[in-house]
Amino acid sequence: MKIDGKVSTSQMEQNWTRYMVMTDTKSLRKPIEFQEENEVQVSVPTNKALQKNFTTVTPVEKGLQSTPLILNTPVWTVHNSLVHTGITHYEGGWPKDIDTHDEEVTARYRRKQEKSEAYLHQMKGLTKTMEHAILQNSACDIYQNYFEDIEQHELIEQFSSKTVHVYKDNLDVKRSCCYICWSEEGMHFASIHCNIGEMNNTVTDSYIWDIENPNVPLQTLVPPYQARCLEYNFKDGCQLAGGLFSGQIAIWDIRVANEPVEITLREASHKDVVTKVLWTGTKTSNEFLSGSTDGRILWWDMRNLNEPYDFLNLVPKDTQNNDPKRCFGVCAVEFEQTMPNKYTVGTENGLIYSCSRKYKTPADKIQALTTAHTGPVYSVERNPLFIKNYISVGDWQTKIWTEDCRDNPIVWTKEYAVQLTCGVWSPTRCSLVFICRMDGVMDAWDVIHRLDGPVLRIKLSDVPLLALRVHKSGKLIANGTESGAIYLTEISDNLTFSSANDKPALSGMLEREMRRQRLLEAKIKEIKLKEKELERERIRRQMRMEKENSIEDEEQDLILEAQHQFWTKIHGRRSLKNTLKGIRIRDAGVNLLKPNKKPIFKKEDKENK
Repeated sequence: MKIDGKVSTSQMEQNWTRYMVMTDTKSLRKPIEFQEENEVQVSVPTNKALQKNFTTVTPVEKGLQSTPLILNTPVWTVHNSLVHTGITHYEGGWPKDIDTHDEEVTARYRRKQEKSEAYLHQMKGLTKTMEHAILQNSACDIYQNYFEDIEQHELIEQFSSKTVHVYKDNLDVKRSCCYICWSEEGMHFASIHCNIGEMNNTVTDSYIWDIENPNVPLQTLVPPYQARCLEYNFKDGCQLAGGLFSGQIAIWDIRVANEPVEITLREASHKDVVTKVLWTGTKTSNEFLSGSTDGRILWWDMRNLNEPYDFLNLVPKDTQNNDPKRCFGVCAVEFEQTMPNKYTVGTENGLIYSCSRKYKTPADKIQALTTAHTGPVYSVERNPLFIKNYISVGDWQTKIWTEDCRDNPIVWTKEYAVQLTCGVWSPTRCSLVFICRMDGVMDAWDVIHRLDGPVLRIKLSDVPLLALRVHKSGKLIANGTESGAIYLTEISDNLTFSSANDKPALSGMLEREMRRQRLLEAKIKEIKLKEKELERERIRRQMRMEKENSIEDEEQDLILEAQHQFWTKIHGRRSLKNTLKGIRIRDAGVNLLKPNKKPIFKKEDKENK
């Protein structure tokens, strides 16, 4: 249609023809389908005469950036301390004379308001918003299925993690976080901060944290000396037992005060730093054990903390002397509540003691002794499902042991380039092991998934990780560092929960490795027996040859002696004859000088002539 510029807009609207098209709204938003057709629209032939007007230019390369340049500069900002405050909220919209807790009064007032005209106007205003949302749902087909013709594949979820919170010690004195323990309800955890190299430190504070508030500790525990370890009573979440640098054991009740409510006597306690405290699974939940670097395991009852009711000195098993000075220092202790008579101890010189409480004498209490590592055994922990198997962490390796094969591990990791500090099993995934390293990295090993490397590696800090504890849900992991900071890490669901096939797969793997280790041990024993038999045979052959040589030597000596005697007699007789002959010749020569005298020869001389 040709439009005249002198015609007004109203005249144009009168002359235009209007069309109305009816269609669904959802059809207007469908994607447009384009089709490709190979059809020549215009063909322009080349004109060689125009080439004289152009010259060939050397190609030039030039980079262009369509987006503006932005400089990324990290800046340390001032840390803002946040404070959590709470308010009390009551249900609003009720008059003061209406009791909101009385259901009959509130129902009567609600019916009265529903009959008023203001209620109808308010409902009309609210229905417009709801109607708009309903129309939007009608315009879009929310139940349409896309990609129905594509073959579905199982999604492979990657293992992942994220740091949820960082808890820091705000004191001016920098201390290391050397121990962490979770409460039974799982909403709080306690952290022990100390300077391991300094025995007499004026700052002894340790903290209890709320996992939702990383800024301020929930409670501060103040022991008389620096604390080294701390554990919650699994039956009473308000009661804690901690080991001190003085060798004593302190008992806290967080409902009473920040200071210990009870403490053991100095002369009846350990002589060195207490490295481990564990509550035992008794009915009264009053008993616990403690291990120290003085090489002793003490058993305590809270009803009488004046002295321990049982003890064990970790001396070498082949020695009869139970001297405490010869004991090996305790670094890790494992006690399984389902096995109340057995416990495992890791020492400073790399030995693992398997002990039992059923026996009375110290020699019978130590049932097995295993050389596990070349340095201290930092962690010993049993598998939550297969309690016969346990891990040990030390030097540059983590090893999995079984009670059926105590001489050698059945599974072990590769040797790291850095030393390891601690390791634990996951409480919910039976095949997962978490390991901390000196370079601030935490590795997650799934022994079912792969054995040549970790399935997840998390770089948490630049300083060594000294403490590690996993929440009972298996989702959260708390790591303590040498700088005193605590990192709370959350891992993905595929690392948290076990599948239906994980338990039988792990059981089969452990049984297979145990049988392999037994076959290797039997083969090694057979080889050693053959070597011993060959050595005995070699010794017997050597003794036989020496005996034969001795007989031959004796015979040869007799022959030589006989020959010597024979030749001695022969040479002696010849020499005697020669002497007599010389005398006779001399005498004969003298007689020749006399005239009219002939030499007189005897019969023997004639025979000699």
